[in-house]
Amino acid sequence: EYSEIKREVGEDPHCTRFADDALQFSGSQSDYDRVMAVLCAGRYAEYSKIKCEAGKGPRKPVTAAYRGKKYVLAGMIENCDEACSKLGRQCDQSGLDMLTNRNCKHVIKRMGLFPVGGGTYPGPGGGLDGGCMYRDGKRKKFMFVGKPSCVEKNVDVAKRVVCSCHAEQQLSLVPGERVMSLAADAWWYPARILQKNSDDSYTVDWEGG
Repeated sequence: EYSEIKREVGEDPHCTRFADDALQFSGSQSDYDRVMAVLCAGRYAEYSKIKCEAGKGPRKPVTAAYRGKKYVLAGMIENCDEACSKLGRQCDQSGLDMLTNRNCKHVIKRMGLFPVGGGTYPGPGGGLDGGCMYRDGKRKKFMFVGKPSCVEKNVDVAKRVVCSCHAEQQLSLVPGERVMSLAADAWWYPARILQKNSDDSYTVDWEGG
């Protein structure tokens, strides 16, 4: 981790890359200042927020099925209880217990994300655990830190916990019904139901493209 930070600093010694990207994206000096106002480690996440607020962020839902369990990528600084609750579901600890350092990367890839590296790290505690996690940024990676838990909340904005959710109640949505749907950036956007899939998930049409 330390070596990676040193490499990133060498490429961008003043840590202005994502602030520059924000300025180029929106043309707004206030967005540049907004990114620069946070610590270097959080600037990519802040830039991503700006893109998503503009309605131009990624739209593919971050979910995956693996060995009969359903997994979802939690939002920034969000635990699995909170992530599953947004879906009208409850956290499934048995699904979390199935996650290991060996299958963590595989589950993340099934979500359509492709970490280029990663590994297993000891759980330091203090809000830095979380089990299977995806780290976004210039060097995307998977991480298996500590023990997966429904209530553990990782405070690092660049890391998102992989959660397992089971149905709290069966929802019956019809084509054309307006909903709020979870996207790849773990933000919620208005959409309309297109169809129900064989695995009880739904295909949606995002409003605004």
